[in-house]
Amino acid sequence: MGAANIASAQPVTLNPEAKRSADLELFLKVFSPTRPPQTSRMNTHDKTWEEWVRRTGELPPKFEVMPSVPGLPDPLILTEGGRQIAVTNEALWNRQKRWIRSQVEQWVFGRMPPPPDNLRALVTATRHEGTTTVRDVRLEFGPDHRAILHLQLIIPDGSGPFPVFLTNHSRTLPWLYTAVRRGYIGCFYAAHDPAFGGGVDDSDQYIDIYPEYDFSCLARWAWSASRAVDYLVTLPEIDPNKIGLAGHSRYGKQALLAAAFDERIKAVVPSSGCTGECDPWRFTADMFVNESVELLTASQPSWFHPRLRFFAGREDKLPVDQNMLMAMIAPRGLMLYSGYAEHSGNPFGYEQSYRSVQRVYRFLEREENLWLHLRQGEHDTAAVDVEHFIDFFDSVFGRKHHPKSETFILGYSFERWQQVTQEKVDPFSYPQRSVGDFLKQEDGLPISSVGRWEEKRKTILQNISHLLGEAPPRVPFESMRSISERDLDAYGFPGGWLGYIFERPFIDQIEPPRSISQGMGAMGIPFGAGLGGVLFYPANADGKPRSGTFPAVIWLHPFSYHTGWSCGLGAKPYLSSDWAYTRDSRPSFQQLVNRGFAIFAFDQLGFGARIHEKKHFYDRYPRWSILGSMIEVRRRPSVRFAT
Repeated sequence: MGAANIASAQPVTLNPEAKRSADLELFLKVFSPTRPPQTSRMNTHDKTWEEWVRRTGELPPKFEVMPSVPGLPDPLILTEGGRQIAVTNEALWNRQKRWIRSQVEQWVFGRMPPPPDNLRALVTATRHEGTTTVRDVRLEFGPDHRAILHLQLIIPDGSGPFPVFLTNHSRTLPWLYTAVRRGYIGCFYAAHDPAFGGGVDDSDQYIDIYPEYDFSCLARWAWSASRAVDYLVTLPEIDPNKIGLAGHSRYGKQALLAAAFDERIKAVVPSSGCTGECDPWRFTADMFVNESVELLTASQPSWFHPRLRFFAGREDKLPVDQNMLMAMIAPRGLMLYSGYAEHSGNPFGYEQSYRSVQRVYRFLEREENLWLHLRQGEHDTAAVDVEHFIDFFDSVFGRKHHPKSETFILGYSFERWQQVTQEKVDPFSYPQRSVGDFLKQEDGLPISSVGRWEEKRKTILQNISHLLGEAPPRVPFESMRSISERDLDAYGFPGGWLGYIFERPFIDQIEPPRSISQGMGAMGIPFGAGLGGVLFYPANADGKPRSGTFPAVIWLHPFSYHTGWSCGLGAKPYLSSDWAYTRDSRPSFQQLVNRGFAIFAFDQLGFGARIHEKKHFYDRYPRWSILGSMIEVRRRPSVRFAT
């Protein structure tokens, strides 16, 4: 291009609609799926998000006029007509719940049909099994009674009315058996993923029966739970005030939604649903290394409404978040239940949700109905977990008192720190500061010499040290200065029992030479009091380190509270490789090793195998800081190979 053309070129200004169309094209390029989607349908027309976009012509929302809320939206602030109103009474709270529902349907799950007014139930089989009566039921409803939902009830012998344990987990799992053993009617409804047993998904047909409603797969499952409740409340055997709902993983997502939208469900346990359940969307961005909006809407396009995908990378623009959906359940029973070390989890997100929703339960004076249970272990559940669910239901229903569960894992709050330290700071006693003040002397004049700058630099470092806190006494750790070939077998892989869950360091061979892949080896190295990491190094064919010395990279992992430096899904052998590639550090390590680098990876305080260190940190070191501790860790001695 000639100089004249360059000089005359003007920036292109798009009108708002053209800009949104350009945004859409960017979404189609950047956020297109990297692997085949699931086979279930999104609606009568579309299987993929791209098909939906092209058919509907729907554009991204007008993000430029939507407020940015980086933290969780406040469930006790009602937004109407551009005004923010504090929720202070029941009438305002009911208005807020209606608004939350409208936004959840619009942006996350899709719009559901109203309850049918023509439901009929046909008992297709009844039999006595053990000390229970098993009843198979087919519900028929909707236009021309074309909608069908199969139920199975397991009713204990004896006189009722009984409480109900409702779930879409079939009898292939221990859930219903445990509930019946505890004196509940177990009720299974066949709106679920057929891949996990229990027959077909009856709710899939609702796509064609209710084409004017755009409810997603999870919303159809949740809506089906309410149809089961329609039937249950007509039975003399059940106590309609004691209906509890529970679901795990993807079923936990739908259980939360069902309870939020149906007040006849008096208690709910959404278990390990993680993203799209009790882990808010705002804490599932890439920095948290878990299931994000982008990942879920690409891998499972039918689960949520297609509009949700527009918020990939713009989670702060969502008008609502999962904490507000949880708040809709108050004052009824809600227990947040998950494993804090799950590959797709985020205990930080769960704890922030709990604290947000707790304010609503406190406002409604029913805090005892809100529980938090962050358990040990990975994603799968056992019968003992269902026992915990029943304990919770019993407490909410008044059948038997059990101590409230409130298992914070990270647990930090500023208020708690103030109590421990009795620290009081008056910010108004400090002078106002502005950007660039660090280049001025105390008298306000600019720094004009190297000597004055050195004085200022000392002051800046002192102020930073003050913010980092007072480090406790320490003695230098007597670390190895070199590692010979014969020492390779002398050190294991640190991380305690959590390290075993994470399957660190992803070794293919447990025995020496501990080769991870072609040309890369690994070994555990202690480097402080109770501290250890894993060194990945360029290796020969036998897994031993190559001769010489290597430049080193210290791997500082992202905010993966649940798995630390190993970053989640990559280590789980039962997961397919297409889930693993976004969560595993190995590709980066392999590239660095191939270029001759060694990589030292370790967990920061409060993450991964060191997650337990954070909860009581300020009780133990009230004058120090977590960031100060992290900086102290990086001052450890270096290690070199000697061959």
